[in-house]
Amino acid sequence: MVVQEVVRTAGGARTGLPRPAARIRALIAEEFGVETGALLLVRPGTVRGAGTAKVRRALLRERYLRGEVRTLHAEFGPGTGEPCRGGAA
Repeated sequence: MVVQEVVRTAGGARTGLPRPAARIRALIAEEFGVETGALLLVRPGTVRGAGTAKVRRALLRERYLRGEVRTLHAEFGPGTGEPCRGGAA
């Protein structure tokens, strides 16, 4: 999962977000040779917390799975989908 904070959108519109999302996916594929499973664009301040980046990623993942992360735009790659939230399926 890749999470990118969006600093601002024109007039707060979300309609222009698929374009930067596609660019982020393309850059990751080009630089690292991998496809992203999920890409979330979120408001500034969403990715926060104390400790190392590894700890922040784990906390963000848990918050996301509990449905506590509000996304501006979300995309799920081939073979992936939005995860079940709120407990066991």
